[in-house]
Amino acid sequence: MSEAYLVGKYVGAGKARPPLNTLGGGRWAKTKEQAERAVRDLAGELLAIQAARDSQVGHAFGQDAPWQREFESAFLFEETPDQMRAILQTKADMERPKPMDRLICGDVGYGKTEVAIRAAFKAVMGGRQVGGARADDDPGPTTL
Repeated sequence: MSEAYLVGKYVGAGKARPPLNTLGGGRWAKTKEQAERAVRDLAGELLAIQAARDSQVGHAFGQDAPWQREFESAFLFEETPDQMRAILQTKADMERPKPMDRLICGDVGYGKTEVAIRAAFKAVMGGRQVGGARADDDPGPTTL
């Protein structure tokens, strides 16, 4: 009840009005069962994708080259402990012979792009191509 103010009326998307069901009724049970089945199916797909990725061999990048250290020393700001941990973990992932799954997230202005630029530089120094897209006004993730 202390967070009841967070509950609001669901208005749906577009002009269609969402159907209302009585809790405990037959339509509610069917809707709930369909949602549970969809969640199980999605979880199964995600597990299958992850299992396939785990069985693949990825490209293992080498240790940081002198140019990498020179490039990184030119950054203006001192890294926060969390940012440094993200940098080190990302580089460690890149040096493993497995496909990398890492998401760097945080508030605007906390160095996510700097982590991504270091990873991109490491990839280019390792002979790989890097592409990224991000709108300047988009506070979302930077994709490499």
